[in-house]
Amino acid sequence: MLIVQLYSGQNCSTGDFIYRIEQPARWLSKLARVEVVNIDLLNVSDWTPLIEAPLLILHHLSDPDLLPIITKRREFGLPTIYELADNFHASQEHLYEDKQTGPLEYHVIIEALMKRCDAVQTTGIALRQRYEHLNSNFFIFPNLVEHINDPKSTDNNSGTFTAGWGGSVRHLADLQAYVPALTDWVIQHPDVRLGIMASQKIQQLFSGVPSEQLSLYHPGSLNDYLVFLSGLDVGIAPLLPTAFNACRSDVKFLEYASCEAVPLSSRFGPYLEVGQEDETILFFDNSKELIAKLESLRSDREKRAKMAKQARCWVEENRLASKHDWQGRIEKYKSFFSERPKLEVSSISAELQRTRDLAIATNLVAGIESHSAQDSISILSQAVQDHPHHYQAHYFNGWAQSRVGNYEKAIDSLRYALKLYPDSIRTGELLVRNLILVQQMNDATEQLNRILALEPHLSTLLNLQATLVRFKKLLKKVNSTSEKSGYENAVP
Repeated sequence: MLIVQLYSGQNCSTGDFIYRIEQPARWLSKLARVEVVNIDLLNVSDWTPLIEAPLLILHHLSDPDLLPIITKRREFGLPTIYELADNFHASQEHLYEDKQTGPLEYHVIIEALMKRCDAVQTTGIALRQRYEHLNSNFFIFPNLVEHINDPKSTDNNSGTFTAGWGGSVRHLADLQAYVPALTDWVIQHPDVRLGIMASQKIQQLFSGVPSEQLSLYHPGSLNDYLVFLSGLDVGIAPLLPTAFNACRSDVKFLEYASCEAVPLSSRFGPYLEVGQEDETILFFDNSKELIAKLESLRSDREKRAKMAKQARCWVEENRLASKHDWQGRIEKYKSFFSERPKLEVSSISAELQRTRDLAIATNLVAGIESHSAQDSISILSQAVQDHPHHYQAHYFNGWAQSRVGNYEKAIDSLRYALKLYPDSIRTGELLVRNLILVQQMNDATEQLNRILALEPHLSTLLNLQATLVRFKKLLKKVNSTSEKSGYENAVP
C-alpha cells in the first residue's frame, strides 16, 4: 500500500510533526508492501499523483483546493483520511494577543474536509466526541513515544529538587494562573530549582524567581526538549478548564513519564485518561494543591523515585511505538478499499518523491511568516523567479502584493496562478476579492461563477457571492448618484 501524508509548513523537528507524521511513516514503512511518503502541501504544483495515490492522509489542513481533489479520488474508489489535531473552533482561546484575529473561515473549510473524507483520525476520545457529528468513521490513534529513558540512578543525590515545564506560548494563560504561587514556593526553599523551556514571552513570567534557582532554555527540537526533561524530578502540566484544553492530547504526560519525571497535572482533560492517580500521576485543582503536591515530592525522595519509575513503566507498557499494533492500523485503512486499486503505483511513487524533495516549501514559509511586508514580497517574488511553473508561488506572491495594497500586481500574479492551475479555489477566491477592490465587478462575477462551479455549496464562496452582490449594488448606487449630481450641475 502506498500512503501519502500531506501536511503544510510544519517544522519537522517539533513534537507535533514527529509524533503524528514522521513516526507513523517510519513504522508503517517497516511493514511488508507498505510505503509512506510525507509531502508538504506547499511543494505541490501538480495534483495528479495525489489524486491517484492509493491512500491520502490530510494532516489538519484547511486548503479549499483539497475539496475537489477528494471528490476526484472518490471517483477512483480511493479513500482519504483527515487527521484532526485540535479543537479548531476554540483555537483562538490560546493564541496570544498579538496573533489573535477575527473568526476564521478556515473553520468552514476544515468542517467541509472532514465531512468529505472517508474517515477522521485523532489522538483521543475528547476530539472524537466533539466532532463525530461530522464523520461517522473516527479512529483514535494515541500518541506514542519512541524511547524510554534508562532508569535514573538511585545513588545520585545532588541535594536539590528540580521542577519544570516546557511548551509553546499557547500555554501562556495556563501558566500565568500558577506563577505567583510557584515563585513564592521556590523562594522559600533554597534547595528547589525551577527549569523552564519556552519562548521569552513565557520566560518573563518567572522574573521574580532568583536567578540562582532558575534555569531558562529557549525552545528547540523534540530531542532538545527531552534532554531538558531528563533533568527534572517533576514535570508540571497546568491546564485551564477551556474547550480547547479539554481536547488536547496527553503527550506531555508521556514525555514527562518517559523521562522519569513525576507528572503533576491539572485534574482536567487528557490527563484524566492516562495512568493511575497517586501511582503514575498526581493531580491538582488549584495553586494551593499544586504547592502541596510539590512539597510532598520535595520532602519524600523515595516517594518521587517510586512514582517516577511507575510512570515510566506505564508508558513503556502502553505507549511505546515499538509495541504498537501498526499492522492493525493498516488493516483499518484497507477496510476502505472495495478492491485492490488498479493503478501503476511505481510511477506515482517516483513522482511523489520528486514533489517531496522540492525546496520551494521552505521559501514560501519564509515569505509567509516574514514580519516585514516588503521582505515577504521580496522572498515570494524570488520564489516566482525560481519556480515559474509553480502555481502556489504565484498565489502567495499575489497574496503578499494584496496585503500592501498593490491590487493590480496581485491580480496579475493570481491570474497567472490560475493559468497554471485553473481549479484552485483558494486562488480564485483571492482574485475575486482583489477584483472587487479595484471595482472590476463583471470580471469578479465571472471568476466567482467559475469557482462556484467547482464547489457550489461551499459557504465561504456563497458568502463571497453575497459580498459581491452588495458591492455591485453599492457601486451602482454611487454611480447613479454621481450621474444625477452631474446632470443637475450641468442645468443652467
